Amino acid sequence: ADPTLVYNWAGGIVGYNKEGATVTNCVFEDSSVGDDITVSEVMYYVQYAGGIAGGNEGSISSCTVSGKKNDNRFTVYGAMMIGGITGTQRGSGSITDCTVSGTKIYAEYDQCGGLAGEITGGSISGCSVGGNTEIEAKQYVGGIIGRAVTSVNYTVSDCRVDNTVNMWWDPNWRGNPERDIRVGQFIGNPGDHGSITWITGSTSEVIINTYPK
Repeated sequence: ADPTLVYNWAGGIVGYNKEGATVTNCVFEDSSVGDDITVSEVMYYVQYAGGIAGGNEGSISSCTVSGKKNDNRFTVYGAMMIGGITGTQRGSGSITDCTVSGTKIYAEYDQCGGLAGEITGGSISGCSVGGNTEIEAKQYVGGIIGRAVTSVNYTVSDCRVDNTVNMWWDPNWRGNPERDIRVGQFIGNPGDHGSITWITGSTSEVIINTYPK
C-alpha cells in the first residue's frame, strides 16, 4: 500500500529551527534520523528530515553531518523533503559553512538534496557535500537542493559538491508522466522561475545515475 505521512520535522539536532534561533558548531556523526514503520500493511514515513534540522527558518552554521548508524541503511531518510542539513530551507533563514560527508540521504518519493530537500526562502552559502555521499529519490534530486518551490527569494553561493558524490533517480517513476528531467548537479528542479541564476560561485561534480541501482 502507499504510505500515509503522519508526522513532520525530524532533525539530528533540532526538529524545527525557528526564525531568530541559532544552531552552530554541531556535529551529527555516525547516527541516523528519519523513520519508516509498517502498521497493518501500511507504511508510515516522516517528511521534512535533515541531518541537523527537519526545517530551518533560523541560522545553521559550521555544522557537520557524517557517517551513519552501523545498523541503519541511511543517515537521513523519509518520504519527501529530505536533506543532508535540513529538509526545508524557509523564510529568511541561512545555512552557512556546513559540511555533509560520507552520508546516505534517501527519500522514498521526492525532493532530496545534499544540503536541503527543498528551498522556499533564505540562503545557503559556503557549504560542501563530499566523502562518497549518496543521494537517492525517485525525482527532484539535486547535489545541493532537491527542489525550489517558489519564485526566486533565495540564494545559494560558494557551495561545492565533489566527484565522490553519487545520486540516483527514476525517470520512469509514476509521479513523472511527462518524463521531465527532474535531477541536476545543483538542483533537481529549478522551480517556477525556470532558471538557476540564483546559484553563484558554486561547483558540482556529482555523478548522476538512474534506477535500478
